[in-house]
Amino acid sequence: MKKHYLLLTLFFEFFGLNATVYIVNFGTHYGNNYIPNSMIINLGDTVKFSGTFALLPLTSTILPSGAITFSNNLGGDYMYIPNVLGTHNYTCTADSTMIGSFYVQSNVGLQDLSQQTIKCNYNPISEIIIENLENEDFTYSLYTASGSLIMEGKNDKILNLANKNVKNMIIYLQIRKKQLIFTNKIFIN
Repeated sequence: MKKHYLLLTLFFEFFGLNATVYIVNFGTHYGNNYIPNSMIINLGDTVKFSGTFALLPLTSTILPSGAITFSNNLGGDYMYIPNVLGTHNYTCTADSTMIGSFYVQSNVGLQDLSQQTIKCNYNPISEIIIENLENEDFTYSLYTASGSLIMEGKNDKILNLANKNVKNMIIYLQIRKKQLIFTNKIFIN
């Protein structure tokens, strides 16, 4: 069996406890407004948009170079994890007066652990094998490039993707371990 090995060097951010989820509300009780419509977050944090997407569809407009575009027109919640620093602008496609932005900054007290690597092996059986994590508790989340949660769990070093419909996709693996968070983009073929 031929295995594809990916050596993924993940960037490590030092957080107080864990990454923060920032909520942007709109629609229903908030009207045609993003509340808040501007904020500063840290790299590795999550922006959760919560509102009526069917009536007020969301789309990114101007993003920093290398950032993943985002949009949603269904459901009530949408998660986006920025992958680059800088200002991320967004708007409602049904109401051009609804605009917002968030600025992604590097964390104060960034701990440079760039000498460490986590080795992830992907094989044709649709598994991600996480290596080089010490025997400590960790949690993980897998997201699509659009921010939808694929799966999450705790302390699993073999992530089985066989029934997750992720072939030929870019996914994001986010691992949280104590005060550290590791995030990396993976192409599943």
